[in-house]
Amino acid sequence: MKKTLTGRQREILDFIAAHAEEAGYAPSLQEIAAHFRFTSITTVVNHLNALERKGAIQRPRGARTMTVSEKYRKKAPVQDMDGRMVMVPVIGRVAAGQPILAVEDVEDQFVMDSRLVRYGNAFLLRVKGDSMIDAHIEDGDLVLVKPQHSADNNDIVVAMVDDEATVKRYRLSSDSVELIPENPAYDVLRFPRRDCPVSIIGLVIGVFRHYR
Repeated sequence: MKKTLTGRQREILDFIAAHAEEAGYAPSLQEIAAHFRFTSITTVVNHLNALERKGAIQRPRGARTMTVSEKYRKKAPVQDMDGRMVMVPVIGRVAAGQPILAVEDVEDQFVMDSRLVRYGNAFLLRVKGDSMIDAHIEDGDLVLVKPQHSADNNDIVVAMVDDEATVKRYRLSSDSVELIPENPAYDVLRFPRRDCPVSIIGLVIGVFRHYR
């Protein structure tokens, strides 16, 4: 079972993965310390020991031979050393029709220009359904999502309804929350603000499509 990493452990893991991708080998203890402005190598060693205990890295013969475990590498968007490209995970599927169960497992990864992604924790979700076609979001598209828990009226969001996820346009009024499709064949999903089952998990900031 994968163990949860702290924020700092995730940052160190991402740095190790990015350095290995760029240079072909893991960073030294001194390079990790310099990057994170640690004043002691002991601090680096303690973090690496914790990552190894959690199964996030393997260290067969010291720092330079470190590798990031596949299950952790997939969960982290990894940026290259010059900041131009990032690995963005594709996580589960989202319904653009009736809500379907959200399965937050990484299905794939895409290399993308960081100027398009803009947010280090962004991820891609695959759309199923045609309820957002008038917003140019079609069945099978990948939507780029910026994780956040709030939205302005008319934003297109990924929202959870109970334990299910859907892509809709968001609207908040004095007494209700509305998830609005962009297809006249579908009804607006309307919920009372009190005890509302809707929670926002991200803002749609881009759409990607294969034509063949």
